[in-house]
Amino acid sequence: MPAALLASALAAVAYLSTSGFTLGFVDHGEVSAAAATLGIPHPTGYPTLMLIGFAAVRLLPFAPLVSLSVLAALLVAASVGALTIAFDGLLARLSIRRTGPARGAKRSNAEPRASTGAGRSLSPARRALVAAAAALLTGLNGMWWEQSLGFEAYALHTLVLAVLVHVYFVWLDAATRETRPRGAALAFGAVLGLAFTTHLSVVLLAPAMLVLALWRLGVNRRLVARLVAVVPGFLLGLAPYLYLPWRSAAQPRFDWGNPEVGWRLWDHVTGKQFRVWMFSEPGTFELQTGYFLARLPHSWGWLGLAAAAVGLVLLVGRERRIAVFAALLIASSMIYAGGYGILEIVPYYLPAILALGFAVAVALATLAERRGVAAALGAGALLVLASVAFNAPQLSERGERPVEWMVRDVLEPLPARAVVVSAQWDIWVSGSYFVQAVEGVRPDVTVIDHELLRRSWYLDELERRDPELARRARPAIQRFREAVEPFERGRPYDARTLDLAYTGLIDGLIDAAAADRPVFASRDLPAGRAPRFRRVAQGLLLRLTNGADYLPQLAVRERSVRRGGEPRLYEGMLLASRARSHMTRAIYEARHGRDSLAALELAAAQGCNPGWRAGPLPAQPWRGNQFLGEQVAYFAELPAATLADVIDAARSEAAAESSTAAIR
Repeated sequence: MPAALLASALAAVAYLSTSGFTLGFVDHGEVSAAAATLGIPHPTGYPTLMLIGFAAVRLLPFAPLVSLSVLAALLVAASVGALTIAFDGLLARLSIRRTGPARGAKRSNAEPRASTGAGRSLSPARRALVAAAAALLTGLNGMWWEQSLGFEAYALHTLVLAVLVHVYFVWLDAATRETRPRGAALAFGAVLGLAFTTHLSVVLLAPAMLVLALWRLGVNRRLVARLVAVVPGFLLGLAPYLYLPWRSAAQPRFDWGNPEVGWRLWDHVTGKQFRVWMFSEPGTFELQTGYFLARLPHSWGWLGLAAAAVGLVLLVGRERRIAVFAALLIASSMIYAGGYGILEIVPYYLPAILALGFAVAVALATLAERRGVAAALGAGALLVLASVAFNAPQLSERGERPVEWMVRDVLEPLPARAVVVSAQWDIWVSGSYFVQAVEGVRPDVTVIDHELLRRSWYLDELERRDPELARRARPAIQRFREAVEPFERGRPYDARTLDLAYTGLIDGLIDAAAADRPVFASRDLPAGRAPRFRRVAQGLLLRLTNGADYLPQLAVRERSVRRGGEPRLYEGMLLASRARSHMTRAIYEARHGRDSLAALELAAAQGCNPGWRAGPLPAQPWRGNQFLGEQVAYFAELPAATLADVIDAARSEAAAESSTAAIR
């Protein structure tokens, strides 16, 4: 236990020193907002995390966002302590013949034997230190470390993964030698059930666990009895899911999926919404696996991966069953993640990182047995320092608040009661959930995600947020509800009717809002939507207007940009969005003969350039290389743009509009 606490404390220092205590990209804003308001986030709802997060916001003496960021760092730090205990237990289970007592240790008949057969066995205290070194290295692996940098489901998931592996082996040992291992079965079942309430990717441990259980217990009545004994604890561990229908019935501000009863609850808990990205594209495996393998050496600080490779070889010789267990963890992660077409794929490789971490523990333990604990701990310290040197500069978010700034810069300049239609979820829409609902910034602005409008539950939420707008758009909303209901219930539906109803819904909402409210959209709104309106760059959005009069620019704060370094996908998305907004505005100013204002907007656009150095792009998941390549190309051309180019673009745009008008 002291070794586990030490490893956790050291990890916590690293995590807290690199956290920005701010909103991250993608889902961080939405999950944080749901936790702070006791709501329900995207599937699978993460009820355990919501309850823990809500308690942290109420109990910790910080602002809500800081409290949730601290909680995330501490949860991942706790996972390092749990990994220490799990690795220590696994090292103790390596059943290899023993040739001599450890230096300074007393032989104990109850002590599990662990030796290479070529040196000294380790005392429990020394073995725990070796396990702590390996666990700390695992926790400082770049892919594990990044889970601590923002409040998301994966922070708790790292802790549950480590605890689950430990209690599984405790249960398996008890099931092998005891007649009725009730306590171990109850603990394993409870943690397993709880794991499913944190993240469904826990199922990636199932192949390894089932194979090892079959290997140890055999296919017989005893195996069935042992598995049945796990069921009561498993059902108990699932109890947090009762939070979803209970909280949904209260109609909280965030009620994703409206999982109150029946099919809605089942769809939410099973993550039905995301199945469309699973094993749907043949090239996904190559892209995801290539990304994982390319990032793996750097995330281990190179030396750590070499140690893991040595440990895997040693593990095969020391205990074949545990070697198979580790290999299956790696294989299941790579197969599943390789077929999942999303950008945020790293958390699905965590079981593989855990297995490689244990391989490092085997390598260090073998070194300790042959050369002494001092040599093993020295090697462990070197591995940790190498990992920190490689990962800390890349992961550190200190002083950077890009999403939080983007949300404020989008919302704060808008006119009163504005309506914004945008699906820029990853770079600001998700963050707006927290900034508006928790921090109280511009609650009068209604943000509508036109991609989420495809779901009827989102319309329920919109009607609660902005009942006046929903009332005005009632005919379009009702047509869409009637068209989408068969689809959501898994019944036959007409795709063309559904698509037309969805198109009519977007246009109906915009028309209803534009009657007496300013309406804006981001650049991702399809060109065919809201055809009655002109799109004028204003602020960081496009104003939808029927008039031809000049519209003055909104006040947008200039923000510092981190320059140099490797290109970053989401940071590139955000900066490119800002730069394009300013550039579009520059062209608008030039069309109205305001060249001085056009020059200012051009300078603002060029000020968003991160100045990434030329060279090969860092590995990206799924389609990230395509997206990042487009961003890098855009930023490479941006510095060369001149006011004359802007004026020429304005003339070309005006000529194109005149030609279109003449054709009409």
